[in-house]
Amino acid sequence: LEKMSWFGGGRGGKADSSSGDVAPEKTDVMAGDASYGAESSINFASGGGGGVPSNASTDQLQRLVLQEQQKALVQQVIAKLTEVSFDTCIDKPSSSLTSSQRTCVHTIVGKYLDTSEFVIGRTTKARQQQQ
Repeated sequence: LEKMSWFGGGRGGKADSSSGDVAPEKTDVMAGDASYGAESSINFASGGGGGVPSNASTDQLQRLVLQEQQKALVQQVIAKLTEVSFDTCIDKPSSSLTSSQRTCVHTIVGKYLDTSEFVIGRTTKARQQQQ
């Protein structure tokens, strides 16, 4: 089960029934059993004494660094897709998108995803042939 909140404060949260206010959503990313969010933590106090990290804490730190790199990559892709879509599809900004603007954005994102899938497939195939 995947859950992603792409944009910071997440103002699309659940409405509070007593006041009608919108509570912000958590800004985390979950994929499978791993959770990558503000609540992800690493315990640097565990492990060997004298400041030498244990293998477990080193592995945990490496996973955390990899997760942060993956989050940064996702953010870069979203920023680039947003920029390209806006420059290509939006003539005059307004409070909502027209049907043709939505179709244009959908087409750009679809082309990006299709191209990414193609490149990943080719890369995987080339690696398998080298082995």
